[in-house]
This record gives sequence, C-alpha cells and structure tokens, in this order.
Amino acid sequence: MIHREAGRKLTNTEEELYEGPVYYISHHEVLKPGSKSTPLRIVFNSSASFIGHVLNSYWMKGPKVLNDLISVLLKFRENQSTLVGDISKMYNSVRLSTKDQHTHRFLWRNYETNRQPDHYTLTSVPFGDRPSGAIAMIALRKTAALLENEYPRVADVIKNIAIWMTLLPKNQDKVADGIKLLNTETEKILGLIWRPQDDVFTFKVQLDFTDKGKQKGSISSITSCNVSELSNLTTLTKRMELKQVAGVCYPLELCGAVLSARLREKIVNSLGFSFEKIIHLVDSAIVRAQIQKESYGFGTFVANRIAEIQSKTCKSDWYWIPSYQNPADFTTRITSPSVIDSDSMWQKGPEFLYQPFEKWPVKQEVEVKEIPDVLVRHTEVKVTEEKSRTVMNVAKLIDLNRISTLQKILKLTSLLQLIRKKHTIRGIVHCLLAEELRDAENIWILHVQEDLPDDVMYRFKRLRPHLTPDGIIRVGQRMNKWTEDNWNMTAFALIPSSHPFAEFIVKAFYERDHAGLDVTLAKIRSMAATDLSR
Repeated sequence: MIHREAGRKLTNTEEELYEGPVYYISHHEVLKPGSKSTPLRIVFNSSASFIGHVLNSYWMKGPKVLNDLISVLLKFRENQSTLVGDISKMYNSVRLSTKDQHTHRFLWRNYETNRQPDHYTLTSVPFGDRPSGAIAMIALRKTAALLENEYPRVADVIKNIAIWMTLLPKNQDKVADGIKLLNTETEKILGLIWRPQDDVFTFKVQLDFTDKGKQKGSISSITSCNVSELSNLTTLTKRMELKQVAGVCYPLELCGAVLSARLREKIVNSLGFSFEKIIHLVDSAIVRAQIQKESYGFGTFVANRIAEIQSKTCKSDWYWIPSYQNPADFTTRITSPSVIDSDSMWQKGPEFLYQPFEKWPVKQEVEVKEIPDVLVRHTEVKVTEEKSRTVMNVAKLIDLNRISTLQKILKLTSLLQLIRKKHTIRGIVHCLLAEELRDAENIWILHVQEDLPDDVMYRFKRLRPHLTPDGIIRVGQRMNKWTEDNWNMTAFALIPSSHPFAEFIVKAFYERDHAGLDVTLAKIRSMAATDLSR
C-alpha cells in the first residue's frame, strides 16, 4: 500500500498539530485465490463500532451508478466481438482529501510486538467504506468525460459498463493487432463462468440437504456426471407437485406474464436495437383475456399486475399459444433434467421461432367462457333533481378562484343557505353553528361528486362504495371492524382529486400545523379528525 501510495505514514508533528476530525479503523485480510489481480485484499472495517460511533453511519451510500448485471450480460451479446478487462486496484486509484484521510487512520507495526505501532492514514478510497462503489464509478466516468472530446468512443464504452475483467477475445479472428490476449479455457465473469473458445456461459450449483436431513445418497452438487440422478429426488418432486394444486397455477400464469413484461422493458432499455415487433406468448387464455381488460375491473391482486403489464406492453402484443408448444412450462411441472439440457427446446426455443411469423401456431381470438376475479358490472348513480338544483345554485354563486381558504368557502356557503331558507339577509349575521358548516360541506361534496364517472360504483368496487340518505357516495364499508375499534365512526366521502375543492381540503389540513406530507395525508384520511375531514 505504501509503495502504491494508497497510504502514508504520519509524522509526530502532523499527529500533534492536526486539529480536524480523527478516526482509527481496523483492518484485516481477505483471501481470494481465484482472483488474478488481487488474490489478497486488505479490507478496512469502516462498519466497526467504537464508543457508539460507526464511520459508515456518517456516509451516504451515494447514487446508483452501477449498471445491473442483466443489462451488462445483454450488452455482452449485442456485438460480434467483445473485450473484457480489469482495472487493477480501482478503488485505490481515487484519492481522498486531507480531511477524509485523517478519518481513515490505522495502526501498523509490521509484526514487531516489542514496540508501539506507527500511525498511518489512507490516501485513497478503501474497499470497506459505504460509498466506495459509487465514488469509484463516478471517478471512472468523470475521467471518461474529461477525455470525451479526444476519445469519444472510449468514453461511451466506459460510461456504459459496470465490470471489467481479464482481456479475453470473444472472437479471436476479429481482434485488432497489437492487443496482448490471454488464452484460457474458462474465466469467471459477471458471476458466471465463461468459456471463450465456445463463447458459452456456464455456472455451478451446489445442493446440500444435510441441514434438514434430506440428503439423498452422496449427491451434493450438480455436474455433467450426476445430473440425471436428480430426477429421483422425491424431496424436489413433492414440492413441485404442490404447485399444481388447483388455485395456484392461475396466479402463477399471471405472475409469469408480469415477469415477461419486465424482461421486455429491461431488454429494450439495455440494448441499442430498434425492435420492429415484440411478441409475448402465453398459453393461458384467461391471462390473455385479462390483459385485454381495464385493470380497475378486477380485484386488487389481479388489478395491480394487469396495470403493470399494460404500462410496459401493448395489449396487441400478447398472443395465445398451445401448452405443448410453450417451453416455459417445462420448469413448472415435474421434468427430468435431461429434457432441459443444452440442446433442448427449453433452452433453444421451439422450432417455429425460426419460421416466418405467419406460420407460428399462435392466435389472438381465444374463447374464454368466464374471466375470474372480475368485479360486478357497473351501476350508475343519479342525484335527485332537488339536490342537484341546490348544488348547482352553489356552484353558480361562488367562484372558488376568488376564495383563499376552505373555511371561507364553508362560511359563505352557510350564509347563502340561510338567505335561501329565510328569503332575507336580516338576522343571519351571527356565529354559524357546527351543523350549518357540516351542511355546507355536504353541499360541496355533492357538487364535486358530479365529476365522478357514471360507473363509480363499479370502478371503485374494491372500496365498497354506497349511497347514503343524504345523496353522498361514501366508501369504507370494508373497514367496519376497524371503525368499531376506533373513535372514527364515519364513512369516507369519495372526492375526485382533480376538483379545486380537493386542493382547499389539503390546504386546510396543512395550514393547521404545517406538518409534513405523511402527517397531512394521515389527517385527511382519518376522515373524522374534524368536521372538514370527510
């Protein structure tokens, strides 16, 4: 470290004269024999506690600047040739400021136990700091930005990578002259094992059943020699059989469609390709039919997943395919490992994928007798003519753009109601009663609810809407048990958030104590905190 100037020894004078913050951290070695660049790494424990202080608790983690591994693997397959390399001692290439150096002091005496240890300080970013990864990547990209005008293509590559490994050719015939390459059979890369000669990714799996007493024979790992033996493991097959129980398969099919939508988004955003057409295949006619419907027409579980699918894909991209043509089903039922080997349809895909799309065994018109989890058909709600006339009178007489607070709106509405009832302005200038303010509030709720859709009872079915005798649509019957156990004994009025009256309600709650967002929302949702909360 001292030779590489990643650390330096402090003088006695510097120790005595320095007046800034000081912190000493412990260190230990981490052996990694498989690493070609750093088989032994010195790690400084910035997470250790000393008198209640932890150095890492003073640092922010920093922004997410690392490209995720899935995106990097996709980009690895984007071009015909690939170079992977390693930035040796990457963290130690970023210098620390003087102030940060003294919060990274450490002791060392070179195993000479008969003397006091010397005081050192780190001069570069250590491996154990919480923001080390972000700092190193930001420094790398900053370096690329400084030389972007001179080396634009190099800068672009650096900005879009996450990990560099040993220089190896993906296609040795197309490597430029002058580059020294290593010729190895396998190389660890991106958490996988890469065989450069065959350009194939492999991985090792370790299975150990000894902890729970489910070890079968001497099988502790999957290799090419004993992979067939796994088909005899009753422990695994019984778990797979549980997934075939009625009522489980249907949600799994829907969750599989969600995963497909997420993969589509990841692939499109990661690759620089322009896709002419994207096709999603499902063998569940029910799931495909649900995707064609609006999400609010289903229960919460299905609605949330349909909404995500529709936000990431187009309805017209989804096609139905027969189950026997769907290789994804292989791993959802009891399947011999030999059926999903490297040459299987599960890994290479069915044969029709290599044919023109017109010959694919897919279709979009599939008959579905009944779609599960659909809410009841819509019910229209009409306000009586008398109530509607009263509400319209209020809307015509009061301009919300000329009033600043909710309290003024309710007071003015109450006064107009008194004038309407008494047909005079005499004797109405008095302290308004709480009941009169509540009536004014109900009038405005009736007014704003006119903006609700005609199928409100259907669209908000999950909230159990109901029409009260005063003509207001309220929700919250599903919370009856909660209201019985709490002080809140009122139902919740349904108010469209787009109406200006909703802004006055939010403003009224916020201006009471200027609490934060969460507190204000909690008070609004409490609905019975005050007379204005419904």
